[in-house]
Order: sequence, then structure tokens, then C-alpha cells
Amino acid sequence: MDPKTKNLLIFTLQAIAGIGGVAWACLNYLSSDPFAALGQFLLVVAAWRALLSMYRRLILPAKHPRSYGKWAVVTGCTDGIGKAYVDYLAAEGMNVLLISRTEAKLQEQMAELEVGPSAPLPYCLLRAL
Repeated sequence: MDPKTKNLLIFTLQAIAGIGGVAWACLNYLSSDPFAALGQFLLVVAAWRALLSMYRRLILPAKHPRSYGKWAVVTGCTDGIGKAYVDYLAAEGMNVLLISRTEAKLQEQMAELEVGPSAPLPYCLLRAL
């Protein structure tokens, strides 16, 4: 069995068992105290959302950038987050179009990227009018 499918099956069974147990406890309290039952129901909903969030973050693999297309356009690619994105996307083998306002910084970024294993990248210099 595929490990991803196995993990999904185990997670689903554990979640169903946990929710079933809490739902049973809610039904037991429903006749005696409706507010306790409402609180437990809200607790079940919060637990379900937490488990689902953990599943999405820990079990599901991250999407590969290529699943969105062959090209990426990065603005502000010479500093900060934009530069980190360019480095990551180029390392993943994507075609990246670099857009910057300053040509000197853009040339520096191009020189850094050409040293790496990626192919030469096209770039665009934007000048405000």
C-alpha cells in the first residue's frame, strides 16, 4: 500500500474513533445538561478542525511549484522575500522572469543565479514614468 494512502487511512480511522467517542459522551449528557452537551459539541468541532489542520500541514505533501506552470514572474526580486523566491524557484528548475526597478541590483541577481546550476534567466527592468 502506498505510504500516503496508508497515512490517510490511519488518520481517518483515528479521527472517526475520536469523534465517535466524544459524540457518545455528548449524547449521554444531552438529557441531563443541554449546555454541557453544547460545549462538548463545540469541543468536537474544534478538535476536528485542529486534526484536519494537522493533517493538511503534516501528512499531505507540499505542492511542487511546477504544478502551477512552467514560468514564474517575481517582482522585487533583488531584495528580501523576492530574492528568496527567485533562489528557490531557480533551484527547483523553473523558468523565472525577474522584474526590478534598479538595473544594477538586477544585474547582481542575474550574476548570482548564473553561477548556480540553472539556465540563464530573462529579466525585465521597469522604470516609472
